[in-house]
Amino acid sequence: MTTIYYGNDLTKKLGKKQAQTASTSAEPQAFSTWFIAPLTINRKPYYLHVEAVTGFPVVTKALTPKQFARVFHKTIDRIDYLTDDQKFQIESLTTEKLTYDYAPTATNLMLTKYQQHAAQHPEELEEALAKTRGLPRQDSLSQLSFKVLQSLGVKQEILLSRKLIKFANSKFADKPGKPKPTVKYVTTTPQFDDPRKWEKYEWQPVDQHPKIVQQIQHNNLQAIAQYVDTLPSSYRLPLELVMDFLNDFLNRYLFIEWIILPTTSLAEANAYYYSSMTAQPENYEMYTEMLTGFFRFLSKTGIIRKSDSQRVNSYIKHTSKKFLGYSSQREQMTYTLKQLSSLIENNPDAVQTAIEQMQNGDEPDLTNFFDQPAHPAKTFSAPSNQTYELRAKLNDFHPSTWRRFVISGDASLADLEEAMIFIFHGQFEHLYDLRNERTNEVFELPEAMDEMFSPFANADFKDATKTNVSSLKLDDRLLFTYDFGDSWEFTVHVRKITNEPGPATAQVLSGKGYGIIEDIGGVGALQEYYDDYKAGHVDPDLKEWMGESLIDLNQFDKNEINDLLRGE
Repeated sequence: MTTIYYGNDLTKKLGKKQAQTASTSAEPQAFSTWFIAPLTINRKPYYLHVEAVTGFPVVTKALTPKQFARVFHKTIDRIDYLTDDQKFQIESLTTEKLTYDYAPTATNLMLTKYQQHAAQHPEELEEALAKTRGLPRQDSLSQLSFKVLQSLGVKQEILLSRKLIKFANSKFADKPGKPKPTVKYVTTTPQFDDPRKWEKYEWQPVDQHPKIVQQIQHNNLQAIAQYVDTLPSSYRLPLELVMDFLNDFLNRYLFIEWIILPTTSLAEANAYYYSSMTAQPENYEMYTEMLTGFFRFLSKTGIIRKSDSQRVNSYIKHTSKKFLGYSSQREQMTYTLKQLSSLIENNPDAVQTAIEQMQNGDEPDLTNFFDQPAHPAKTFSAPSNQTYELRAKLNDFHPSTWRRFVISGDASLADLEEAMIFIFHGQFEHLYDLRNERTNEVFELPEAMDEMFSPFANADFKDATKTNVSSLKLDDRLLFTYDFGDSWEFTVHVRKITNEPGPATAQVLSGKGYGIIEDIGGVGALQEYYDDYKAGHVDPDLKEWMGESLIDLNQFDKNEINDLLRGE
């Protein structure tokens, strides 16, 4: 049951009836105990609810459980450092049964702070309220609730988030399981102890167990070192960067106040990912690769199940998509640096108009500027007088999985890379590059050619968007690498060049086999899956991850692939 305590300032509306079972002197239970007080914004009455333990605020216009529940659901849903399951659990815990209880002596420090700040800075909430005009009532009140929280400053917001994360990850922990001894994906003997060795110290204060903390952190460093040693030579991120990032996650973030292990709650990785994204959103692809890669490694050592590793991967992908989404007209749109640069380059008049509007003190109208899909259909250059016939093969997999396809000479190598991902059923969730073995040139997208990437390879990097397929020679062999963690590698052979108009999009002529399964763990794990599927006994953990919908890797549907290439 959820109880909302009110004082004398609301007795005219709610009366003075006090519940017999309630006790404000007892230790409050998180998200089951709230305090409420009236709040005036722009001379209109509102009601401020504050959660007893975390200080989480909810603003309503009416004193009804129904409106409180709706606004609370909207507000909690916007917290991206929680998983969807945790949000659901907290929502259910808070609004399953809700009552108002008169308690004239009940007080709450955070409620007082919010009230004082609102009285001293009324213009902040009035401005926030004005910006929500036109939105549905619960959306408007949800945004106002966040403004109340943010009004006390970043430090207070961070403190609340830490309390909320601790509550969610301790009460609704996403505990990973240990795989069965016979599963084939456990291919690496760990050179470190299973973190569960220190499980009894979870959620205990760090300062009470300095020796234990030192042991755990040393063990974490051993796990990081072994993980880095297992990375392939083609791994594209600087190893020092990977080690620093994981050390920050395992030995700093998980020890800010309490002792937390990599196996305490998988949702901790999502919370850390969100905080990293908040600090440097432009590096989200690197953060994704480093965190998901480490948890894949933990599954290969048998510390966690493969399905647990995939759950971390799903959390992070979901969070990145929500974090990078734009609000209002652009809420569902996600832009890479490449796409944003293209928008600016292709809309100079719209940019100039927006600048002039801002200089005049007006809010720029960007409707037309952003009026295109987040993931446009993959199109190539206009047909040229040359057609390239290529044969691409997935390396190190049996039976042979390959595609024979044609592409226009005027298409860019970036277009060729995207076609490769489509035709082998990739999901565009990872970085990739294309190496010409004859020239030793490596072609990448502009966002992957950032300064942070330059120190870790000896190849000659080129912009894949500015180099055409027509630069390739007959019999050239290319190495296409997708996902630098799982390291899917494909050999691409230039088989034929004809002087005839090329197709508008790449077109598959023939092939064999399905392709890859994103995030399964690389070609070795794909081979294990194929062999097990053929024998009729796929690992239960893998079935759970795939949702019981198993893929027949022998299937090949040319028409389906060509529809994807045409954006249909």
